[in-house]
Amino acid sequence: MRCFTALILLSLAAAVAGQSLSQPPTPTATVVVQVRGGTSGKPMAGVTVQLVPSGSQRVITEGVSNSEGLCRLEEIALPRHERRLRGEVIARGAPHRPAPVFLNIPDQVETVELLVADPLTVAGVVVDADTGEPIPGFDLTLWSLDPDHSDSGRTDSEGRFRLRVYPSLHVDDARLEFSIVAETNGRQFMSNSQALTGMAESFVIDAREGEIIEVRQVDPASRDPRGTLRLGLIGPEGDPVAHTAVTVCDPRAGISPNLPHPRNLAQTRTGRWGLRRETSEAGTVRFPDLSLGRCFVTFAIGSAEQQTTLSREVVIDPGNNEISVDLSGWVNVTGRLVQGTYPIEGASVQVRGLASTAVSGFTPATEITTGQGGMFTVVMPPGRCEFTVAGVRDPIRATVAEGREVVVDIDDAGP
Repeated sequence: MRCFTALILLSLAAAVAGQSLSQPPTPTATVVVQVRGGTSGKPMAGVTVQLVPSGSQRVITEGVSNSEGLCRLEEIALPRHERRLRGEVIARGAPHRPAPVFLNIPDQVETVELLVADPLTVAGVVVDADTGEPIPGFDLTLWSLDPDHSDSGRTDSEGRFRLRVYPSLHVDDARLEFSIVAETNGRQFMSNSQALTGMAESFVIDAREGEIIEVRQVDPASRDPRGTLRLGLIGPEGDPVAHTAVTVCDPRAGISPNLPHPRNLAQTRTGRWGLRRETSEAGTVRFPDLSLGRCFVTFAIGSAEQQTTLSREVVIDPGNNEISVDLSGWVNVTGRLVQGTYPIEGASVQVRGLASTAVSGFTPATEITTGQGGMFTVVMPPGRCEFTVAGVRDPIRATVAEGREVVVDIDDAGP
C-alpha cells in the first residue's frame, strides 16, 4: 500500500513539474486596416501596410491592401508580461497619416483607417527635339521633393511613358513640384521644375542624344491650333552652325508664346523675353507648339568680341513652318575707326546691315570693339551698313565688300 501511494505521489509531482515547464499560449490580436485616399476618400489597393511600435521603425508585421482597400494583419503577438501593445499603422513608400493602435486583449480585433495621399500620374511622350519623332526606350526618373516618393520608367515603342508620384497628404499642399531626369553615359540631365495638380496630365519631352531639352505640358482638351517652326543655319564657310542659341518671342506681348518655361527662357538684347533653344550638330532647331500669328526670331553667331545678331518677324501658320538661313555669301571685312586723321581705339561700335543686306529676311547687326590703330574686323553680307559709335549721336554709313578696307570717319556722321 505504501508503494502504491508513493507511486501516485510521484505521478502527481511529475504532472505538476510538466505543467510548470510547458509554455502557455502566446496571446495574439488582429488589426484590420482600411486604406483610403486622403483627398478622394476612395479605397486604395496595392498599398503596403506596416505595424510598428510607437516611437520605433521596427516592423512587427506587414501586408498589402486588396481591391477593396482592406489589409488584415493577423497573429500579432502581445508582450507576455504587459499584454499590451501601443503602435502605429503606416504605409510604406507613400505619404500618409499614421493610424494609432492600442492592443491589450488577447484575440482582440481592432479596425483602423489609414489615410494615404492619392497618387498623381505624369504621362506623356518623349520626342526627338529636331524631328519630332517619338523616342522608344528612353529612361526617365520623376523626382519630387521627397526622393522616396519618386518613380522611374522607360518609354514604350511609341515613345510613351507613365510615371506615378505622391504629393503631400494635406489638401493645402496639393500642388506638386517635380522634375524629370534622364541619365546618359553617367551624366544627368534635369528638366525645369514643373507643377502638377489633380488627375493625370500629359507632357511632351523634347530630347536630343539622351539629354532633356524641354518639358512641355499639353492640355488634351485644348483645341487651339498651334504651329511648329524649324530653322536651319548655314555659316559663312558653308558649314552648319551648331550650338547656336535661337530665341522666339511674341513682339506684341514681349514674352514667349509658351510661358512658363523657366529653364529655356532668355532675354534678347532688345529686352524681349523669349523661348530659347540651341541648334543641333546639323545646324537645325525646332520650336513646336507655338501660338499662331507673328513672332520675333533672333539668334547670334560669332565670339563675344565680335557677335553678329540676326533678327526678323515670322508669321506662324498651322502645321510646319520652315526657314533656312544661308550665310555663305558673307565676307570678311577689315576696317578702321578714325576721326579725321586720328585713330579711335577701344571704341564700342554697332554695325547694322541695311535692307539690302538682309539674309532670308533677317537683318544682321554686329557689336565690335576697335583695337590698336582703331582697327576692327567683321563678318557681314556685302552692301550698305550703318556704323553707330558709342557717344556719337548720328550713325555713319559705309559700303562693305570682300577685300576692301572700310574707313569709318566720325566726322562723316550725320542723318
